[in-house]
Amino acid sequence: MARADERKDGDARGWRQRAVSKSLSAARTRAEQRVQRLLDAAFELIDEKGTAEFTIQEVVDRSGQSLRGFYQYFEGKDELLFALLEESIEEAITDLGEGADRPFLALPPATVFEADFDSIDIPKVDEVFIMTADGMLIQHFSYKDTSMVDEDILASMLTVVQNFIQDSFGGSGGLKKLELGNFTILIEKGEYLSVVVISPEKDVEPLMKPISMMVMHMEQMNTEVLKDWNGDQGAFTGMEDAVAKLVEGKY
Repeated sequence: MARADERKDGDARGWRQRAVSKSLSAARTRAEQRVQRLLDAAFELIDEKGTAEFTIQEVVDRSGQSLRGFYQYFEGKDELLFALLEESIEEAITDLGEGADRPFLALPPATVFEADFDSIDIPKVDEVFIMTADGMLIQHFSYKDTSMVDEDILASMLTVVQNFIQDSFGGSGGLKKLELGNFTILIEKGEYLSVVVISPEKDVEPLMKPISMMVMHMEQMNTEVLKDWNGDQGAFTGMEDAVAKLVEGKY
């Protein structure tokens, strides 16, 4: 009988590749199941508490897994929360496609901005939402009338993002990126403001620092208003100029 190493290289490689592929597929399935148990546990805790004021240990205990196992999949609580946000947006868009009755936010008229993106060396921006740190919408800016994002999808995404900002993201934090379908969502939370930027591009790295700078700039211009905002959108200054500066690559 011929030994395996005496067979043709092609046959041997094919057998090994199939064996390895089966092993990797099984491991991937187990990992997905473990991650889903962690996500489900976190969702349950949010539902029970009405907020994301839970600990990683509570998630681990609820999911029946180990703390070491948690850190195999998530760097910390912020990454877990953003995974929950991604799951929620995908579920909202799926429900939208299936005609489910969900309480989506009615989008206010957008302030339209224009830019010659062909002459700007940064990723294109379709939509910019300015919110208070607790998720109340202040202003919505849109690139001309050619945004690639369907309005119903946009409304469902914003509803989920607002809910998560209100319930889950405590304090200011670094920029977070979420890829969804053909576009990328960037969320920056400052001390007083939260900003959501939607781009139709995948490589959005050149936008990240400018977005953080824009949020800082807006907060500096409107600190006193933001400390005690009464809902008057006209009380803010410089926001349209700041968004134009971001879109035109001037930060």
